[in-house]
Amino acid sequence: TEDFTAPDGSFTISKDKLLNDRDAAKMVATGVERFKVRSVLTCNLKNGVCEGTGILYNQSGVLVYKGDFTNNSYNGHGKGYAKDGSLRYEGAFVDNVYEGEGTLYYPSGQIQYTGGFSGGFYSGTGYLYAENGKLIYEGTFHNGLYHGNGVLYHENGIRRYEGEFVMGEPQGTGSLYTNAGRLYYTGIVAKGDIAYESLISLSLQEISEMFFEDPAVYYTLDRTCYVYETAQIAIELDCIVRIVSTGTSEGNSSGTSNEGDGWYLPEEAGNMVTLDTSQKGEDGLPTDFNTEKQSIYYYVNNSEWVAEADMDKSSVKAEGVTVFKDEPDQPFPDDKEYIPVNGVTELMDCIAIEKVRKRTPTAFSNIFFEEVSRNYRYTYVKN
Repeated sequence: TEDFTAPDGSFTISKDKLLNDRDAAKMVATGVERFKVRSVLTCNLKNGVCEGTGILYNQSGVLVYKGDFTNNSYNGHGKGYAKDGSLRYEGAFVDNVYEGEGTLYYPSGQIQYTGGFSGGFYSGTGYLYAENGKLIYEGTFHNGLYHGNGVLYHENGIRRYEGEFVMGEPQGTGSLYTNAGRLYYTGIVAKGDIAYESLISLSLQEISEMFFEDPAVYYTLDRTCYVYETAQIAIELDCIVRIVSTGTSEGNSSGTSNEGDGWYLPEEAGNMVTLDTSQKGEDGLPTDFNTEKQSIYYYVNNSEWVAEADMDKSSVKAEGVTVFKDEPDQPFPDDKEYIPVNGVTELMDCIAIEKVRKRTPTAFSNIFFEEVSRNYRYTYVKN
């Protein structure tokens, strides 16, 4: 418990040194009959090995382990301590390794992980926490990684993802949530995000069941895209649409009906034709007409125009996907001129350009098009 110095001052052995047989012989040779030394291990000895409950210290007197021993090794329930003496782990050991159920701690004393261990790694079911106490992940682990089924949380403690994991990554079938905890997607996930390629060729029915928000509809005379703002994705569909407005034709001296003015429906050629209003119901509207301010009609597979409520969504397929992620730290290189691959700006290009221009208004300055918003949901893109 203190430094040993020979009576003649010829040598000193530090109290922090692990004594060996040579050191002991030198001490005895000085003629000193008694001297206190600290044992690093206190336990029950059986045939010269430690068995049962014991306590282990390092040479500095800092507690290293307290718990069960078998054959001089940590086996059973015990507590492992860090170099500063703080509790690092409490739980099951097998041959000096975390094995079974246990709890790992941060230096502050906050729980870091509680659950199963195998070979010293997180394994089986467990809970992982940040040092501020917020839950990071709950579910199954393998070799210290998220693997199997689990729930991943945002830094604010709100659910971020729930579903399948593969070697630390959200992978497989799962659900994605916003920072506010609102579900916005359920389906195939790859590396923590929507598996965008998997959406190609899915039906509109399947897509509608995967996204939990009303899409914005962008359309031209021959193209249609659904835009899911929360998921930051645009999906091109193999159909065309027209918007029917229940407005008034006042002020239209020509007597014709333009989109957004009067009663009209699209014909097969895509032109808008005035509805026959001679047959009206008690409410004054044309019979069998949708009474909403604006309604969407679909033309699918060269069949006929059908209202959204009557459409077979399984007959409409996804033909393309565009992703527009927010990257505020990535400035747009507006010193270059961008030209569409085929020389024509398609609807999907316009949607992507619009998103970029919200951050960089001068982006794609050589490309022009017009957007006519029918309401918060419908946008007609032309010219």
